[in-house]
Amino acid sequence: MDYRVAQDCQDIAEKCRLDRLNGAAKLLEVIDVQAGSPPGKDPVIGTFYRTISDAVVCGDESVIKLLGDVVAQRPDLPPASLANLMFRAVQSQLLFTKDGYPHGYETKRKWKEYIMKLTDDVSFYSELLATLERNTTTTKYQRYLPPLSLITTLCPYKDVSVADLGCGGDLGFPGIIIRESFAEFTDNTGGFVTDATRFEKLGRIQLYAVDKEHPLSDVAISWRFACSYYPSEIIDGEDRREKEFEARIRVGKVGQRFIQADITEPSFPALFGDKRVDFVTILTTLYQLPDSLKVKAISNAKKLLEDDGTIIVQDFFSKDPKNPSGFDTNINWSGPNSYNTFVLSSHTRWMPLHVLGWNGGRCTEVWKGEDFDEFISKFVS
Repeated sequence: MDYRVAQDCQDIAEKCRLDRLNGAAKLLEVIDVQAGSPPGKDPVIGTFYRTISDAVVCGDESVIKLLGDVVAQRPDLPPASLANLMFRAVQSQLLFTKDGYPHGYETKRKWKEYIMKLTDDVSFYSELLATLERNTTTTKYQRYLPPLSLITTLCPYKDVSVADLGCGGDLGFPGIIIRESFAEFTDNTGGFVTDATRFEKLGRIQLYAVDKEHPLSDVAISWRFACSYYPSEIIDGEDRREKEFEARIRVGKVGQRFIQADITEPSFPALFGDKRVDFVTILTTLYQLPDSLKVKAISNAKKLLEDDGTIIVQDFFSKDPKNPSGFDTNINWSGPNSYNTFVLSSHTRWMPLHVLGWNGGRCTEVWKGEDFDEFISKFVS
């Protein structure tokens, strides 16, 4: 066969495959990437994505329909966020079955069995799609290491007030308040983060924790569990260690107020009355919101601040090169600097400064962000 004819045939076959995906082509692109480089290098997640990808390549109409339905359920989400949400919804289903998940799911055979059940069982399928209406929620204590470093840098040895928007399980700042140790991490900032996270540099914290769901509701607890762990972490017993950590936090909680609210609603700032805070933190929350709601959340955060207050945003995105005040969610979650820490304030003209870059959402290695030196000159020098 002539090369050009063969190439034309491949192009036509690819176009037909994409047409059948019902608008899920970009989701499949992310799935293909994460099959080879999964979040946390987790083999169970990688095998799940590979099984989905291979099924599409083989023309499995039920899986092609599944991806189209997933996109139709959450058209507001960027593909990387949707791929993550899809896996978390799947994990939520499997955690409450009796087949020993995640053990054995490093193999495609187990995933094929699950996908067959999913696509054959109408109620099981509907349950998965309904779960996609939720946003992911976690509270990984290590993710509070970066905001602690910025708070002690900006207000060393001072008492501060903090509103933690999208607090999830509400364990981050309560852990800091009782001086829970963080896990070890590799510091490539010349010692900046290591020095700034010494608890002796921290004054008292008046905390306002905010989330759409109460952190102790049964529904929130079960969903947070599904969202919080890589399967390999469950196998290694990380969930049990974190439950022990959570028990210590719950006992030691003092000096805080929980507010159940949607941080994107126009009425949200009024819940604070006349109170204003020194810092607003928004950690691993904005990435799953459409751009219009990101803008509303940050606008509301600004209304909570003292005149000289600071917003700390931390998430799976980078600065948007086309919009100085925005964020770019098209990022490889498994790549270096995939999880980043930003500050916004009147001193930055409310444009984000990229202060710290992390190796991922577990925050085990840190580098200076592209605006680190500017941050130091504006806020510290």
